[in-house]
Amino acid sequence: MRVSAILLAVLMMKASDIDERLAKWQPVKMSFDGSGLRPRERQIVQKLVEASQYLDNIYWRQADPEALTLYKSTQDPKLRRLLMIHGSRFDLIDENHPFTGSEPASPGWGLYPKGLTREEIEQYVKQHPEKKEELYSPYTIVERRGGELVGRPYHEVYRPFLEPAAKALREAAGLSDDAAFAEFLRQRADALLVDDYFKSDLLWMDLKDPKFDVIFAPYETYLDEVLGVIVYKRNCCFGKIAAVERYNWLSRGHVRMTRDRNVIDRLSISVVNLVTRPSFRHARNETQVVSLQGNSEQRLGK
Repeated sequence: MRVSAILLAVLMMKASDIDERLAKWQPVKMSFDGSGLRPRERQIVQKLVEASQYLDNIYWRQADPEALTLYKSTQDPKLRRLLMIHGSRFDLIDENHPFTGSEPASPGWGLYPKGLTREEIEQYVKQHPEKKEELYSPYTIVERRGGELVGRPYHEVYRPFLEPAAKALREAAGLSDDAAFAEFLRQRADALLVDDYFKSDLLWMDLKDPKFDVIFAPYETYLDEVLGVIVYKRNCCFGKIAAVERYNWLSRGHVRMTRDRNVIDRLSISVVNLVTRPSFRHARNETQVVSLQGNSEQRLGK
């Protein structure tokens, strides 16, 4: 009887903790105003949103695969909402404190095996110098295979998501009247499947005042707290009339005021925001942001 009471008290404390954490986030309903876009341009936006949703699937697996499993299985709507906000079991605005379970956040997140340290990798590379390139590559996931460390390339590990994302980018390219932008999208789609972004990066730099300006590649290293070299999948798009803005201001439709840029920048990836501004170069300063989340949550169930 006493044990049951203790367990009940612990569960109530945990529920209260989740309520407190959720209270820090306020849902914001945002609609998409496509009145400034032609029909084909609205279709381009939808294709970019579709491609971004596949990257969201990858982000969950790179950040906290166990959180994705829990998100799919739990019947607790509050826990599901908190998991969706953070894209992990760890509170990104509370020093990565776990809000479910007691396991601490791994420095390698989903990019390295749990417990693997920088010192262990460096020692392994000294003994196996031929492995350095694959283990230090920004585009590999490090795995243990017995006593061996193996770097698996993104285009192999995440191909089930990258192929449809690339398809959506190519379809967006087919809808564009801007030949240079369309070619960039096609090259970016190809890059996703080989982990070589150099050519498409050059095309992006040469775009001349595009209506849609898309950055759709792994660049940031915040999740890699082991070596600080592995980048993770994210998307970023700005636009002159409509823009898919970097998710710095939002996390899956939930807004919380914070001045910690690292915290904001590490928030999860599924939100695709659209902004109306005279120039995409000022999109980060726009405060009226609308969101096209689409059916990201349904895709996570796959």
